[in-house]
Amino acid sequence: ERYSVFDFLGGVPKDYKLDEDVTAEEAKKFVLTNTHRYIPKFALLNKKNKISWNWGAFLFPCGWMFSRKMYKNGILTGLLLLASSILNLPFANIISSRYLDEAESYAQLAQNIYEALPDIGITVLIFAFLGFILELGIRIFAALFGDYIYKGFAISSIKKIKETSEDIEYDYQRKGGSNFFLLI
Repeated sequence: ERYSVFDFLGGVPKDYKLDEDVTAEEAKKFVLTNTHRYIPKFALLNKKNKISWNWGAFLFPCGWMFSRKMYKNGILTGLLLLASSILNLPFANIISSRYLDEAESYAQLAQNIYEALPDIGITVLIFAFLGFILELGIRIFAALFGDYIYKGFAISSIKKIKETSEDIEYDYQRKGGSNFFLLI
């Protein structure tokens, strides 16, 4: 009889200690989705090695955090992204009101913007640059440290559940896992 076995722990032994009080098996029950990616990452990440790359966190930093139920981090990230958008707003308004309709192609739009840079004003350009740097910094930080932050969130949540829960399995599913709709 043939059957296939999928390793939900990604090669990490189920009794491997991710923390003093949390095993890979417990983390698997909390993470629920995409465990074959996260559990090996959690095993590699520690106080000396905090960096990995997470494309979901880079492309959708706020949405990724919300989808992983890290609501406080998601709100903070969302506020920082909002600030970056506000910094970009004057530049975007000038470009859209003056140059977007005139351009017949993206190349023409880029040429129009380039020619208009001296007339836009240094303050608007500085704010736009700061907004761009802030957004890029948020995305890179989320991509590099997102898995480490998620590991810390998962471990602290698991510990709290183990201390206070009357139905641990239910609370792992309720407080852990992912929510695809929050990603959107």
